[in-house]
Amino acid sequence: MKNRVVVLVDDSADVRSSVAEVLRAEGFTVIEAADGREGVERTRAAMPDLVLMDLSLPVLDGAAAMRIIKSFVPTQGIPVVALTGLSLSPSDLHALGFDAALRKPCAPHVLLECVAAVVSTKRRARR
Repeated sequence: MKNRVVVLVDDSADVRSSVAEVLRAEGFTVIEAADGREGVERTRAAMPDLVLMDLSLPVLDGAAAMRIIKSFVPTQGIPVVALTGLSLSPSDLHALGFDAALRKPCAPHVLLECVAAVVSTKRRARR
């Protein structure tokens, strides 16, 4: 997973710190954002391999931010994974348009397995 870029959007500095630490230890470049609008802006600027998006965010909630990312042609192919503590089923999150979902808190190996699966699916889809 070397040389992969992830935009991590969460309003909790503690969550951003712990998730970023796990990803950076695996060689990811992590770009952090604290609200939905900032997440959209950083996604557009960085064109990452993946966005990890909390749902309950200030300024612009995660679902709205994800819809903006998916509606902008240059970023529409970037997978967006919901990273949430809300009690929504994976099918509910998929119906909202997320490519996958992780429930907070999640174990580091669960995070890495999800990220690897989504990034590898994206790579196969580009071929």
